[in-house]
Amino acid sequence: MMLVLALMSVCFQQARADCSFTNPNANPTITFTMPAQIVIDSDAAVGTIVYSGETVGESHGLTCNTDVQVREGYTVLTDADYSGVLSGVYKTTVPGIGFRAARAENKTATFIDENLITPWHYIGMTGNWSSYDSTYHVGVQLVVIGTVQSGTLDTSKFNADYQMGSLTVAKLRFAPATVDVIANTCNLKSKNINVLLDTVTAGGLSQGYSSVLTDDSFKIEVANCTAGTHIDYKFTSAGSTGVTDGTILNIARGEGAASGVGIQILDKDNHVLNFDQEYTGIESATGQGTEAIPLKARYAKTGTVKGGQVDAVATFEVYYR
Repeated sequence: MMLVLALMSVCFQQARADCSFTNPNANPTITFTMPAQIVIDSDAAVGTIVYSGETVGESHGLTCNTDVQVREGYTVLTDADYSGVLSGVYKTTVPGIGFRAARAENKTATFIDENLITPWHYIGMTGNWSSYDSTYHVGVQLVVIGTVQSGTLDTSKFNADYQMGSLTVAKLRFAPATVDVIANTCNLKSKNINVLLDTVTAGGLSQGYSSVLTDDSFKIEVANCTAGTHIDYKFTSAGSTGVTDGTILNIARGEGAASGVGIQILDKDNHVLNFDQEYTGIESATGQGTEAIPLKARYAKTGTVKGGQVDAVATFEVYYR
């Protein structure tokens, strides 16, 4: 019996990746470093951006040998996490705080719709090419989306990838793994403060301004502050009866109104306050009971003085740091 062996020549073709980095040691990971702790006013308005930062990844050369599908987006966040406050803002693990990120190739990642990162999705196809250089820019923001509470931000929820074919071109990752968000709280005891000024004669303005005409009741009071809270304040020209030379509050006009005078507001050390400028009211709150920012007021001469009624409105803002 004869055994006949038929020998067949089999050629194996080495599989070739559809896309690859021109540098085999390229690292696609972009690590975005956030602060370990962020302090936020608990009464910050919805839509307020409380943190903003940006970073740039390594520059990579890419090559693709065929048409490939392109996908990108968050790998954990989903459409169900969308907050509806500002474009591209998603809910986080901290109540009242939202997150959004933007990415762009070879340019700054501004927060326009075309740059905003969304949950994982298919973008389209890209044609084959032999060489392409890419540098990814990433911007990140934290946004107030409701009443802010203290909590821990899980940054792994923000991970995002950019994929061309089988190649992950960019991986957005965050450090540290958690960020402590502290909501500084104080309760403003009164949003409306009525201030009575003593009567003064025209002769009392001979130096260009009067003596202090208020008592100890003129103060901004806060209560139930978190211990260590830094409290700033300012008086704003917006919402007031007008401001002259940045320091003089105009009085209301009308029948029987005085003229030629305005009002200056002073701090406890008799320094005249500028409108639209922030001042430190309380360096570090004790966290016990009611705490106050004492203030004073006086008349300032602005022209020929005519006696009459003096009414004025000044708007103030308080900031908790």
